[in-house]
Amino acid sequence: AAVELFNRKPAVKSLASVIGGGGGLVGGEPDPAAVAEFLRTAKGLDKTAIGELLGSHEGDALAVMHAFVASFDFHGGMDFDLALRSFLRPFRLPGEAQKIDRLMEAFAGRYCLCNPGVFSNPDAAYVLAFAVIMLNTDAHNPMMDTHMTRDDFIAMATSTEEGGGMDLRMLGTIFDRVSAEEIRMTDVERPGGRGGGGGGTPASATSLLSGSAAAAAGLLPTRRGLGGIVAGDVIVAADGARVASEGDLVSAVEAHQVGETIELTVRRGEGQGGDDNNVQELKLLVKLEAEGK
Repeated sequence: AAVELFNRKPAVKSLASVIGGGGGLVGGEPDPAAVAEFLRTAKGLDKTAIGELLGSHEGDALAVMHAFVASFDFHGGMDFDLALRSFLRPFRLPGEAQKIDRLMEAFAGRYCLCNPGVFSNPDAAYVLAFAVIMLNTDAHNPMMDTHMTRDDFIAMATSTEEGGGMDLRMLGTIFDRVSAEEIRMTDVERPGGRGGGGGGTPASATSLLSGSAAAAAGLLPTRRGLGGIVAGDVIVAADGARVASEGDLVSAVEAHQVGETIELTVRRGEGQGGDDNNVQELKLLVKLEAEGK
């Protein structure tokens, strides 16, 4: 029951009965370390819900996020992109840029603590983490007309004073691996991307539909902007039914035949400037096409 409640409303207090029953209460509240362990090991938790909790700015959620990050062991010189893959595996990265920012900052700090000397400081690792997420979105999003080059990626990763001394060979290796094999942030397989790998991208469930069909309907993907990542449309309903995870969207799409139309309700503008007044809820009609069209 607690898992079902958490999947509907991701919050620390939703897990109080489960964590408390295991002796994980601190001052009447669930122990952050116990909640973090539960999020990593419990069966049936929705990965989107986990990501929403970890990206939250609420005090109890922040404590859980830091405990969650601290539970990863990146010692032994683990390659940066492999560490990031490991970190992202238990949850789906939220679509809001501010939430991505908090998680990447925490990841970078943990990686540097486990691997002193690889980066000049955590800020350099943070810039690279953000650049890797942007590369992953760019390389494996079928709606992107042009793709980031190796030089583009290296320039982005070294664009700040902190990143000026990064190992260029390391950056080239990261570019090649991420371009060839997508960092999967969902359990849904899909074709696409330069490497032909499966998986999703933050706030980019549009890839489950034909890229041309989604574009024709006006669906906006997560994309690069002058200020960094620009969050794309967040799909919240399909044919009037709530979409809480990418699996919900897959089910809605599979209920239709090629050539039929599905109505998507999307929220546009979330996580951009922190101003909820900029958020619009729109209904878009998408005509489903056969894969590869």
